[in-house]
Amino acid sequence: MKLIRKTAFFILLFSISTTLFSQKTKMDSLLKIIQRKAIDTNTAKCGYSLSSLYMEKGMVDSGFKYSSKSYALSKQLKFTRGLAVNSNIFGQVYKYQGNLDSAVFYFTQAKQYYKFLKDTAREAGMLNNLGV
Repeated sequence: MKLIRKTAFFILLFSISTTLFSQKTKMDSLLKIIQRKAIDTNTAKCGYSLSSLYMEKGMVDSGFKYSSKSYALSKQLKFTRGLAVNSNIFGQVYKYQGNLDSAVFYFTQAKQYYKFLKDTAREAGMLNNLGV
């Protein structure tokens, strides 16, 4: 019985450390792409992906920082998908901070972008967010 517990413990420990290491590696890779400062949609995508990773870790300020940069680049490139995703992230940040008026504004903006993109699933997600 003790052997089973020890084995289960080491498997759990290994899986947690592997998950944390892979997230760190992914964040490092995204940061390298962003630091190249290329003006393309791939950089914008990396910005909002990195922002989401920071948000998952509870680092809201860092998430907002990278989302803001990604939003500005998406606006410059007229990259509607980037504008939609970043608007949603802004809404999440403001919701987390308790600033519900701003959250509603950005969720509504994201919904409009998703409607333009004919992405009904994400548009419905924004309606769900607006139910906050």
